[in-house]
Parts: sequence; C-alpha cells; structure tokens
Amino acid sequence: MNFELLSEDNKFSKAEKIYGSMIARNFELMIKDLESKGKINPKRVKEHRDKKRMFNFTNQSALHINFLDGIVRIPEERQKFLVTNKEIKSDLLDEIWFDSLVVMTLRNYWSIEMGLITLLKGVQYGNKQSTIVVGRENLGELRDHILNRLGYSKYVDWDGIDVDFRNQLAHGWFYRKKRNFVFFNNAKLKNGKNLTEKQLLYKCRLVQLNALVISALVGNWNELTDFGSKDPLKKSNP
Repeated sequence: MNFELLSEDNKFSKAEKIYGSMIARNFELMIKDLESKGKINPKRVKEHRDKKRMFNFTNQSALHINFLDGIVRIPEERQKFLVTNKEIKSDLLDEIWFDSLVVMTLRNYWSIEMGLITLLKGVQYGNKQSTIVVGRENLGELRDHILNRLGYSKYVDWDGIDVDFRNQLAHGWFYRKKRNFVFFNNAKLKNGKNLTEKQLLYKCRLVQLNALVISALVGNWNELTDFGSKDPLKKSNP
C-alpha cells in the first residue's frame, strides 16, 4: 500500500501493513472457496476492469488527498503554504482537507461495494430462484443478506469498512466542529458522536485500505498499464 500516514503516525503505519496483510489473506481465502463451490462470477475480472475510468477517478482522489494531507498536517509545510497563498486562511485549508477526505472515503466505499458486487454477480444466495445477486445491491444488503447467507461474511473486514459510517456520510448526517468531526446515526440528528481529526483520518484510512485490497484482488489490476506508475491499485499488495 502506498498511503502511509505521516511520520508522527509511524506506529499506525506499521500496524496498517499487518492489518492490510490480514485483509488480503482473508479475502483471498474467500475467493478460493467461492471458486471451489462455483459461487463466483466467472467474468469478474473483465467486468471490474470495464469500470476503470471510475476506479481511476477514485485513485486520483486518493492521490490528491495524500498530497493535501502533507500540506495540512506537516507544520512546516502548512506554514509555508499559508505564507505563499495569503488569500487562503488556515481554517479554509482545514475545510478543504476535510471535504476532500469525505469525498475520497465515499469513493472508496463505492470501490468496496462494486468489488463485492462484481465478485458475486449472478450468484444465488438463497433457496428461492429470485435470491440472485443482480448488481444493484448496496453494502448493507451484501453484508446482512448475501454474504451472511452464503457463510462468507466472516472473511470481510466489516469493522474497518463500517457500513453505518458509510450511510452517515452519504446522507450528510455530519459536520465539522473546529478540529473535530460530529456525526449522527439517523435523520433525527440526536445524540451526536464525536471523532478527533486523527480518529477520523484513521477511520477513513481503514476504508481506503479495504478498498485497495478488494479492488486489486477482484480486478487483477497488475495487468493494467494505462493508469500510470503512481496508480495506488498497483501498490496495494501489503
């Protein structure tokens, strides 16, 4: 994986590599078992690659937030940037970083959803003929109904992916309060939860890590050449 946290987070970066290896190992086991039981989309690699423009946009979003992260969270780089760009105030820089992080995280949730859908498209997961993955399922359905019924939910890192957090972001049930992130469980907007800036970043990184591993294993992106040398999918093998 090519998205390490900054120097003050080296401890997390090391844990991240171990965590990424665990995600990859479990997901590879799931794919092999699905293949052995004929419960897998035989056209998954091609169908996944057919969406390469959207995956490329997701990858570029990740590269951009990484670049911005270096400016926002390294004190000397932040000061240098603010001196050079006097029209951009410190709080505005934080808002831009925050907004970009949310967009990137939502793109990574899409990558995970699309990876799982492509992997299981056409697979029957229940006794009725109608219980077939058609390609329009959301993450909640994939977790609670499809993978759970197939017996494979344990292979997916649902703690790191956190479907509820995805819904909170997608519905806009959140706001930034100084250096903190406040979000709510539902549209009633009561009993808000709070994350520090670093806690938010860690949470988003876990989603990103899962997205990179799943997309790389489903789409076999190592054969691609048109995304360029900085394509994060080519560097996602922990």
